[in-house]
Amino acid sequence: MFYIFDNVVTKSLANNIENYVINGLSYKYNRQTSFNTKYYQGEIFKDSNTHDKGHLTCPIYFDDQPPQPHQNYFPTLEVILLSCLDSVNMELNHIKRVKVNLLRQENFPENHYNIPHHDDSSGYSLLYYINDSDGDTFLFNEYYDGKKYPEQLSVFQRVKPKKNRAILFESARIHASSNPLLTDERCVINFTFTVSKNG
Repeated sequence: MFYIFDNVVTKSLANNIENYVINGLSYKYNRQTSFNTKYYQGEIFKDSNTHDKGHLTCPIYFDDQPPQPHQNYFPTLEVILLSCLDSVNMELNHIKRVKVNLLRQENFPENHYNIPHHDDSSGYSLLYYINDSDGDTFLFNEYYDGKKYPEQLSVFQRVKPKKNRAILFESARIHASSNPLLTDERCVINFTFTVSKNG
């Protein structure tokens, strides 16, 4: 399952979100774009196309952690998720986490990507692109099976970041970001969630 949505929210709301997320959040630097957490468990997959440079990240909401510093902005961001789910007749059940990832321009080899990973072993992921940039998202045909990663990956689709665009896919699908080569920054919001069975 895979969907692309364009013009997810109104232009004014998209501008408001871009301004707040890029200028109003406090980020921390992670040396890798993916590493073991409660949600992401398993070996770190790297192949000859992996060229990881780390990223800046800001947690907005985690269902198993105390309130985050920017959690008051969560209801505004939830509109993005609900709008996308409505358009494909899916009903939100539970949001697990919402975080912002920001990648800076790098001298990144063409057709390379950061660490391929899955977001969770169940449920769905939605990536919402904050700004127009380069630095494609790579989605692979392979899924994490709960035990180990496949030995090789094959590209299912590459998605170009575009302001007010979102993509929806199963959280177990392996995917990877890539750094912008031409624009200053690439910024996305990552939602991980479950839906109702009758959604």
